[in-house]
Amino acid sequence: MATVFMLIGGMSFFVLFWLLRGNHRRFVQSPELRIYLGIIGVVTLSLLREVDGLSVGDALFTAASASSTTGLAVIDWTGFPSGAMALLLVAVATGAMGAPPQRMPQRARRERGAAVTCRPSGVCVWASGELAQPL
Repeated sequence: MATVFMLIGGMSFFVLFWLLRGNHRRFVQSPELRIYLGIIGVVTLSLLREVDGLSVGDALFTAASASSTTGLAVIDWTGFPSGAMALLLVAVATGAMGAPPQRMPQRARRERGAAVTCRPSGVCVWASGELAQPL
């Protein structure tokens, strides 16, 4: 259960917002989500291959913990081979999905007029209050 919450906690708020708003297609097609889950998948499979006696659950927990930088551990990492340690270091260095959203292109602003406001955080909102999706 903790693994699931570490994975969710590492996701971008925008990706979770799309899921909560029912925009499942955008959630699944998000490049951020695909890269995030891809890194966790590669680290999990590499740990299973390199560390003897490691279960799938422990490998996934370790990969999710390293990527989300929660620091939890179910096994001692000091006995891992150097290749596995290097992959965990890469997972820690890349971290979770923290990339800012894409900026809305000027073309999209001109198409709907000047009714859109983009905040410094990168969130763009139409005058109606509707969240403007970047193209």
